[in-house]
Amino acid sequence: MTEPILPRKKLHGKVAIVTGAASGIGEVTARHFADHGAFAVVIADVQDAKGREVAASICSDRCTYIHCDVTDESKPNP
Repeated sequence: MTEPILPRKKLHGKVAIVTGAASGIGEVTARHFADHGAFAVVIADVQDAKGREVAASICSDRCTYIHCDVTDESKPNP
């Protein structure tokens, strides 16, 4: 009997910062990075409630949310 092939953890030990990760493609990307072994995933977005929700659903030990607006580099982020 052969052993099942497990997905490789290509991001094992890496830190990922995903902008726009509170929804859509960014959310899928953040989940994908976590599934592939990222040590930490930072969700950076302007949608605070959604961002916190996604971070909590991935894993509070490995994922966090920060408010970040990357549309205007002259605006400071809190």
